[in-house]
Amino acid sequence: FFSERKHAGVLGNSVLKRFNIVFDYARRRSWWMLNDRFDGVPFTINCSGLSLATDHSLERVLVDRVKAGSPADAAGLVVGDEVLAVDDIMTGAVPLHVLESRFDRDGERIQIRFLRDGEQRDVVLQLVAPY
Repeated sequence: FFSERKHAGVLGNSVLKRFNIVFDYARRRSWWMLNDRFDGVPFTINCSGLSLATDHSLERVLVDRVKAGSPADAAGLVVGDEVLAVDDIMTGAVPLHVLESRFDRDGERIQIRFLRDGEQRDVVLQLVAPY
């Protein structure tokens, strides 16, 4: 897989957790065996169009990407906004993936509190998949 940024794709946890994997480094091969999560765990999708990242200090959560035409775009979020909370969950209280898991709830509304130019703001995103 290749993204528009020309980076190789990544098999994330949503795929890897469905297999028991054995790596045979000496023979340069691997075995992928289905486990009990293969059929029972649904795939999730980001319904917000918003991607978050931490800054170099790992203390601030910033908007990393906003997909054009997405709910995040419609709400006015822009790259560089500092996210303070998602649905009243403070960004410093949980790991980043916990915040981003809130974006997987198609049809629901989530509130995002953020800081732009020193001013605190709140927006509500109506999650939609696919947007």
